[in-house]
Amino acid sequence: MNVCAIIVTYGNRYNLIEKVAMACIEDGIDHIIIVDNGSPLENKIKLCDFANNHKKNIEIVRNEENLGSAGGYARGIKKAISDAEYEYFLLLDDDNLIDKQSFISLLKYWNERLSEEEKGNSALLALREDRDYYVRFATEQHDNILLGSANSFMHYGLFDYKKSNSSLSKKNDKIKSPIAPYGGLFLSLNLLNKIGLPLEEMFLYIDDIEFSYRITTNGGGIYIVPDSTVIDIDQSWGSKESNNNNRYSSPVLEEKESFRIYYTFRNRAYFEYNYRVNNKAYYFLNMFFLLSKLSIKAIYLRKLKRLTLILWAVYDGVRGNLGVTDRKL
Repeated sequence: MNVCAIIVTYGNRYNLIEKVAMACIEDGIDHIIIVDNGSPLENKIKLCDFANNHKKNIEIVRNEENLGSAGGYARGIKKAISDAEYEYFLLLDDDNLIDKQSFISLLKYWNERLSEEEKGNSALLALREDRDYYVRFATEQHDNILLGSANSFMHYGLFDYKKSNSSLSKKNDKIKSPIAPYGGLFLSLNLLNKIGLPLEEMFLYIDDIEFSYRITTNGGGIYIVPDSTVIDIDQSWGSKESNNNNRYSSPVLEEKESFRIYYTFRNRAYFEYNYRVNNKAYYFLNMFFLLSKLSIKAIYLRKLKRLTLILWAVYDGVRGNLGVTDRKL
């Protein structure tokens, strides 16, 4: 199997990308495309030297500016497809370390556990143990853990607590996930030709959910391989949890970097409205209740500026106003 790894990096993160890329080489991966998402000059030089020292294995795709995860992976996948040499692709973030045994487990699962029909429209996912909700999903196998219920807003549904007591998940031999992060996703050229590239206009956050959910909506499957794990060697923002038990505390109001909050709310609203809503009245009711709760906290914490940004983000998402925002973050 000819496998190409696609790794997106940014900033001064050479120390991470070097470890991840070298692990891929040791795993026996044929080719590695590193997407340099507008990193500083010092980092660019290090990447260039690294690629020159491993010409048989590593190729650099340079973006002059940071195109976000969506643009980075879209450009990387496009380049890998244009090479016309590879049938299979492994997507990794620049802090996703996958060891040889985990990579072999992916290939073994693909060859031994999937039927020929499944191989035509399926992907595999190495388990991300830093993502608690994926670990929980692998055990309970309930789609709502990852997606939220239909018509929920940011995983909030006014009547979800009633459903959770009565609905039981059906556990299957194969762990089939409705969505996946980029990091650890293994997919074929045939599948990419069906679902297309990541939506560059989403820029950052939730773009992996929108991209991978196309596999599900096109009748395919994303199978989690428990024996294959990806180790995060740098904690991501999305995996951090708040330990503040104050009833009025709110990570989204207290997070220092506003761009994270804006793109998360905007893109989540866009994804939900276009893929998960079949009852607009109920969706907007859920939105109203959650944002009302958030407003009370914002008043208490004196975070009205952040609240306003969130409201604009939700508006932009529902209206489909994507791309790099002009709003002041």
